[in-house]
Amino acid sequence: MISEKKRRIRAKRLRGEWSEGLLMPLSDFTYKFVRERGNNSDLPVWKVNGEEIEEGMDLAKTLGITHYVPPEEPELSGDDEHGPGSKQNKIFPRSLKGWMYFLARVLTFGLYDPNGPTGGANERAPEEFRPIFDVEAYKNFPGLFQPGELVAITEKIHGSNGRFTFSDNHMYAGSRKLWKKKGSKNIWREALKQEPWIEEWCRKHPGYTLYGEVVPTQKGFKYGAGPGEVRFFVFDIRIPEGEWVDWLYLRDVIQLWKCNQTSLDGSYLRWVPILYEGPFSEEKLFQLADGASEVPDADNVREGVVVRPKVERQAGVHGLGRLILKVVSNKFLEADNV
Repeated sequence: MISEKKRRIRAKRLRGEWSEGLLMPLSDFTYKFVRERGNNSDLPVWKVNGEEIEEGMDLAKTLGITHYVPPEEPELSGDDEHGPGSKQNKIFPRSLKGWMYFLARVLTFGLYDPNGPTGGANERAPEEFRPIFDVEAYKNFPGLFQPGELVAITEKIHGSNGRFTFSDNHMYAGSRKLWKKKGSKNIWREALKQEPWIEEWCRKHPGYTLYGEVVPTQKGFKYGAGPGEVRFFVFDIRIPEGEWVDWLYLRDVIQLWKCNQTSLDGSYLRWVPILYEGPFSEEKLFQLADGASEVPDADNVREGVVVRPKVERQAGVHGLGRLILKVVSNKFLEADNV
């Protein structure tokens, strides 16, 4: 069986043009294709398992092609968003590999970490719901931004997604999906320790949630961090009522950070770099996706960019929600193929 890594579809430059797709002849499939003549045309009609298909149709589901999501950490004890005390967590490892990790941690009194800096024990989630942060690709939703619409484009940081909030007199530190216990050894709790401004800000704004990227967790993307150093870059804020803070407020926060100042209540946040503010242009968006990181002292390429309207609004497309999209750098994708 071909390994999962080799089955991934990656970006590649072919004859000077970037390609992120997959080209396969129909004869490669195990499906039975039936050619029939249409009622009003002499052109052949192709069917897959009885479903008539045409050029331009999305066959990802039919062919079993799914979006690749890097694993966050091995499921050693079944911990999930509900915490180790939930019904779902009263289970043991369900695979031989899981048992090996589990025994290794037991025999080393928890010191063995099978997933490097992103390991750690989990805890019960806050009472108020904090959603998982997802940003869809711009190429999948073209045309949602109006020409000339005022937008902000920020750098996409290549690290590990994190979120922080102070609620019910408890400071929470979480990864994209899980909340990490105080005292556990992982990159998110380490960020909280090394970046005291995170907890200071959260305590001054109880119930608010900071979303961002913890670095360095990816090879070759240190963003100026020295040996043993951990940094956190904020890219969004969610208020207790469940709404996202609008860009006008975020802009003020970012400007204070760039000027190395704090707000009137003493707040301080390290924000992702702003690359552009102004009328929307698709050409400008793709142009900014490539280049060097604008994080001070960083010596790595840009992962890509994120674009959002200056006036927060819903996308108006089924399943997408708020309008905020990303474009990943071709140079980053090409380097990621190695």
